[in-house]
Order: sequence, then C-alpha cells, then structure tokens
Amino acid sequence: MLKQVLLKNRLVWFISVVFIGLTVLVTLPNRRQWMEGFFMALPLYVINITFAAKLKTRLSPSEYRFYLINIGFFLGIMLSLLLSYNNSDVRGWWILGLYVSFVYGLVFSLCYTAISYFSKLNNRFYDVVFCVVLVLGLVAMQVLAVYFKIYDIATISSDYFLLGALLLFHLVFNLFYNMLIEYKGYHQK
Repeated sequence: MLKQVLLKNRLVWFISVVFIGLTVLVTLPNRRQWMEGFFMALPLYVINITFAAKLKTRLSPSEYRFYLINIGFFLGIMLSLLLSYNNSDVRGWWILGLYVSFVYGLVFSLCYTAISYFSKLNNRFYDVVFCVVLVLGLVAMQVLAVYFKIYDIATISSDYFLLGALLLFHLVFNLFYNMLIEYKGYHQK
C-alpha cells in the first residue's frame, strides 16, 4: 500500500520534500537538534501524508474538502516557515508553530466543509482552486511581510484577515450559487 501511494501520489512527494527541507533548513545551524525537530514534527507529517493518500480513494465530497483544505493549510504554513528560515524566532518555535497551525487548519477546514455542506456546489475543481489560493495566500503573506510593511487592518492580524476573507468569499460564493440554482429551477417550471 505504501509503495503504491508513494509511486502514484505527487502530493505525498511534495509534502515530503517540503517537510524535509523545512526540518533541515530550520535546524541547520544547530545540527544536534535536527533529529529532535524531525521526530517532534513527524506526527503532523504522518497525519498529512495519510490525508493526502486518502484523497486518491473514494471519498464523500465533505471528506474530500476537509482533507484537501487541511493539507493546503499545512502546506501553506510549512512553505511560509521555509521562506523565513533565517528568522531566529522561527528556528526556536517552528515545531510549536506547526502544531498550533495544524489546529487552526483543522478549524478552518471544518468551517470550509460546513459551509460547503449546505451548498449545491459539488465541484472538485473549485475546491482545488480554493486550496491553491489558500496556499499561495499564506505564502504571499510571509513574502509580502518581508518586503512591505503590512499593517494590521483594524487591529486584526493579516493572517486572520486573509483566512476570514477566504471563508467569507466561500460563504458568499456558495450563497449566490444556491440562489442562482433556485432561481433557474423556479423559472424553468
């Protein structure tokens, strides 16, 4: 089973490369902590590899959305930590940051899935595009924070603002889609 997953699933390989790259780059100055950091973050890696492997199986739309968005959130956080590996704060707390971000990712995935559950939009392409926008948004927030001064909007952190804006967009898009379907169905009768 593991051999089939590793051979067929590019997402598993991408998560593996990013995870190993993050572990090596963040712990590079202190080589003694490499194994400690690797084994402390390994449970999150295994959970996300399991989620990625489940994406290739037959899942209900809700399960697919939950796993996909959770993986996207985890990838976005790992890539943003990877881009800020020179930061001494990141080197000190990256494992705790991964665990806290994983919990945020679970909550975000549950909210996304709950909104989608009541929608008539069952399109995997939309879910994949949303996941890519989520990953790119999380990475862009890290990159833009280095080159531009991003001030807090109404004392809300820019990360929370991004996540809230994405969920609000998802909610509004699904509401309009449902209304459009109801409108077309009402006028066809």
